[in-house]
Amino acid sequence: MKNIEFGQLLEKLLYLSNQKKITLAKELGYDISYISKWINGRNLPTQKNISNICKVTSEFIVKSLNSVSKQDLKHYFEIELEVKDDTELAQFIYRILNESYIATAQKSNSSVYKSTHSEENYNSMLHINPRFRKNIYQRIWIYTQMNQMS
Repeated sequence: MKNIEFGQLLEKLLYLSNQKKITLAKELGYDISYISKWINGRNLPTQKNISNICKVTSEFIVKSLNSVSKQDLKHYFEIELEVKDDTELAQFIYRILNESYIATAQKSNSSVYKSTHSEENYNSMLHINPRFRKNIYQRIWIYTQMNQMS
């Protein structure tokens, strides 16, 4: 389970529980576009909300399972058949969602280019509004012209 990304895991859980993204979105109180972005790997939930998202999602998935889909889920995740109640199953799902989120977040953070955070990039003129930049260039030109005259 360590290699599965958060979005892939979420998609698999929805598939195994015969649920749709829209239903999960309503349960979480999010727009479906957020759920789609998580599943497609374009975004991740915020770290601030992930605990609640994992909790609500795990409870939602477990509530959605019938006896056949519960066995399919246990088989897919290689869960021992001794998991007796839904609380244990929800805790397991919560844990794998959380671990998957952490692994995915660490993986995506390591792919950020280090030059993005360099001081030179933040101090460059590229980060200034183009209209304001034009005004700055005009003022610099006027200033240099006045200094050349004196």
